[in-house]
Amino acid sequence: MSESNSWETQTVGESALRPFGIRDILQIIAANFILLLICLGLGIWLGLTIQELTPRAYRSVGNFVVDELPFSQSSGNIDAETERQLIQTQILSLPSRDMRTAIEKRLGLPSGRVNFSDLDVPLKLTGKEPRANIDVSAVRNSRIGLITATSQDPEFAAAVVNAMLDEMQMFNLIGGRIKNLRLSLDFSKTQAETTLRQLSEISSQRLKVEKETSALDEYVRLKLPLESFPAFATDATLNNLKTQLILVQSEYDSIASTSVRGSRVVGKRAEVDGLKALLARHSQMLASGLRSQLEILQTQENNLRAEIQTLKDQIDLKSEQAARYAQSVGDPPLMEKLLKEAHDGPSGGANVIQIIDRATPIFKPVRPVLAINLALGIAFGGALGIGIVALRVLLDTRLRSAEQIERRTGKPCLAVLPDLQLHSDELRTQKVFGHGEYPIGLGYLRTHLLRPGRKAQGDRIVGFTTTRPSRHCSDLVADLAILLAQAEKKTLILDLHLRAPQIAKILGTKIQKELNGWFNSEDSLGDYINYSAVRELAVLSMKESDQEDLNDLMSRRMLAPALLELLGEWDYVLIDAPNILTDWNLMLALPEYSPLIITARYRRTTADDVLQLLDHARGPRWKVEGVVLTHCPKRLTRGGE
Repeated sequence: MSESNSWETQTVGESALRPFGIRDILQIIAANFILLLICLGLGIWLGLTIQELTPRAYRSVGNFVVDELPFSQSSGNIDAETERQLIQTQILSLPSRDMRTAIEKRLGLPSGRVNFSDLDVPLKLTGKEPRANIDVSAVRNSRIGLITATSQDPEFAAAVVNAMLDEMQMFNLIGGRIKNLRLSLDFSKTQAETTLRQLSEISSQRLKVEKETSALDEYVRLKLPLESFPAFATDATLNNLKTQLILVQSEYDSIASTSVRGSRVVGKRAEVDGLKALLARHSQMLASGLRSQLEILQTQENNLRAEIQTLKDQIDLKSEQAARYAQSVGDPPLMEKLLKEAHDGPSGGANVIQIIDRATPIFKPVRPVLAINLALGIAFGGALGIGIVALRVLLDTRLRSAEQIERRTGKPCLAVLPDLQLHSDELRTQKVFGHGEYPIGLGYLRTHLLRPGRKAQGDRIVGFTTTRPSRHCSDLVADLAILLAQAEKKTLILDLHLRAPQIAKILGTKIQKELNGWFNSEDSLGDYINYSAVRELAVLSMKESDQEDLNDLMSRRMLAPALLELLGEWDYVLIDAPNILTDWNLMLALPEYSPLIITARYRRTTADDVLQLLDHARGPRWKVEGVVLTHCPKRLTRGGE
């Protein structure tokens, strides 16, 4: 056995201990190509089925731009980056339960038909009544907002987006109200500032006049002449009267110094008295005018104060209204309530929200995606196919290589052979040695039988058996016998296929004497040898008979001792036997401790078959030399390269 193992390590050759590589993978794929196609087809069918069973979902998109911040008191109070962040926050704060209620109210929908994905769990888009999930997002580093509605009805999805855009138009109305209030508030503040300046001037004049009036009253109380009141010193008429009185008084004094009587003196006195009376009346008139001026200034001051208070109340009211409008932004019910309130003055829309694109129904579904479902189906089918193939490879104990035979059975692989179909009808009858292109595995077997270490007489009787009932062993024995004959080794073949002998047909040898007669006589076994076209090759065979009769014949006379006697004339005796598990006659023909070679068929024989045969070969104490793997692909045999 040590020699057999040594020979095997030298002649197993191309497939023993070869690492697993891409070529093996391709071979496995080729061997399971139909299975992989079936699994891929199953995956594609599954993907198409999922495509059909998955509810359709349609999506509509609307775009808008936020140009203003209605709650900002002045665009100059904040920088551009802060304003951009506020706009982004404004866009992302649009989803709210109040906005959802407003959309449902605008579309006349019951509660629970639309939903903002950011607020609650998205709705299941199934059922007869259409539903929609709304997503609001902001385009990064811009003022653009996107409204996306997903529904099982494309028209309903577009209607939901447009309803939200329409609802957002209240932002423009609220912004217009806030803008109008700001303009009115600015006007009231300007008017209040002007009135305050007037009040300041009037108050200053009033204080001055009030001071002069107090001095006048004191002057009158002291019974001082009014024409001498210091405040009247600037009056031109009073000064002219005073000057005229002084001149007339001087003339009167001059006339009165020279004459006490006379018409001239009387006239000048009357003129002096008239000027004094006129001066007194004018002084009284100036005093009355000063007091009247004080009353007028006091009235004007009171009126201005009342006007300022009115303006202050208006400013407070408008500031409060602007604050309410600003706080209502994002609260549709409150915005709608405020818009219904009476509002003084014109109120146009502002540019808070500008709609870029309104939603239109898109009848191409976004879910399910055929390409994704097909890809997933193909991936599933491919994975299933690969898994099944891998499982088959792992669980498959059928013999496919020399290395597998050695690993699973513990016996060497003596040869790896293709399908042996080398004998045509012409070769069988005319030219046994005319074909020379034998697989290299047969050369291994011949070398194995011819090696110098085989010196024992029993080693020259070699039995061949199959793991299962088959005729491929007969082809192997016939071809091996031809090779031995070509090496000028006299070879005798014993055909133990009792019911259907094959060797004579393969070699084209005519059976003249059948072994049936030897079992019933005392003749020598050599008398029943049938020679082929050459003397180096002969056959021992039976005629086709009933199996029970042949078994009885085989039991009458043992072949093993007779075969040992023939070894003096023949170099090798090859026994072509059927499977020993179904036919035990090899035990009567192959002597103890003789070599036995097992033939296994590629991808049809399992390791368990060989192991079972090895267990039965221990009884007769045969030396199992190894296993020959037949019907292999040409890639595994050197003869096919």
